[in-house]
Amino acid sequence: MPYTLLISPRLADRRIWGDIPARLAGQSETVFCDRYPASAAGLPVDLGIRKLLPADRSAFDVVAGAEDAARLAVGLVLDGLANGLVLFQPVLDAIPPELEPADLSGLEERARLSAPLVAAVDEPDPAAWESLVADVVDQAIGIHLTPNDAALVRDVISSHAGELQRELQDAIAARSRGQGRQAPADAPGRWIDRLREVPVPVVILSTHQGFRVAEVLAARAPHGHALLARGEAGIPWLEDRDKAVAILADVVKRSAQP
Repeated sequence: MPYTLLISPRLADRRIWGDIPARLAGQSETVFCDRYPASAAGLPVDLGIRKLLPADRSAFDVVAGAEDAARLAVGLVLDGLANGLVLFQPVLDAIPPELEPADLSGLEERARLSAPLVAAVDEPDPAAWESLVADVVDQAIGIHLTPNDAALVRDVISSHAGELQRELQDAIAARSRGQGRQAPADAPGRWIDRLREVPVPVVILSTHQGFRVAEVLAARAPHGHALLARGEAGIPWLEDRDKAVAILADVVKRSAQP
């Protein structure tokens, strides 16, 4: 049976995949990686991930990473631990020159929606902060999802509210020191650049808001393809489940070890 590794966004966990693992049953075994450090970037990858492989296997048939998990997913492929790669709405670690001038549409709305979190970033009451996070998720994402998926995303993200608060505090402190979160243009080892070294099939599924990014990234990969998903929330594996499952199944089929 083929093996697929699903890497959740860092501030989420395996619940965020919904019924994707169940829908892959019969086509692939599914294992998960979540709660990994922000520094997890690639070679060498030392997160105990090799232990998730059966003794008779040297690599996963497919590694799939959602959002900021793209960095780790690419690193695993480059470390020889995957024969196929799927990225869902990947988060960049720098702006590729192909995207310049960058399209900044939507940033004003995102800033408006996140403003309550920034204003209350030092909230000392964990319950109050978690409630605020849930409210912001509902306003920013929930309106684009089915009620069940909205509840799932709200519950998953709000359960990681403490981690989100600490990261937001760190980001605000870094910005006050004049430091950005993205890697500088000449930084070595950026995953968006190392994508050019990936020798395996790569499929990137993004909703409309991230599709231009997906096209640029797919063009960098020697065997890359970008596909457009339905939806507006930027969570293509939930908003376009049928396509997400079909992509995973297809890459499993192409990449499965004999």
